[in-house]
Amino acid sequence: MNNEDLLFNPEKGGSFRTEYQEPPKSKLTQLIIKISGGKLDETKANYVLLGVLAMIVIATIIILYSNFGGESGGGAHPGDTGVVPAGEE
Repeated sequence: MNNEDLLFNPEKGGSFRTEYQEPPKSKLTQLIIKISGGKLDETKANYVLLGVLAMIVIATIIILYSNFGGESGGGAHPGDTGVVPAGEE
């Protein structure tokens, strides 16, 4: 094999692929674009999804902290069945 075989030669029937195929959009991104009525492009729809994710993470941290980490005593504790014996109400 010589160097001429490795080079692109259009006379020998070689060609470059000039088509660019865009990767498919995710279903959630398509849903956000549809809900917005097409006002958001793909990038902005992805930012909306990141914002929703951030709110879910923050809500999860708050719920876990209030149930297990807070010292206010207002949350449920492991082993607490919530049953109060008769006469101790």
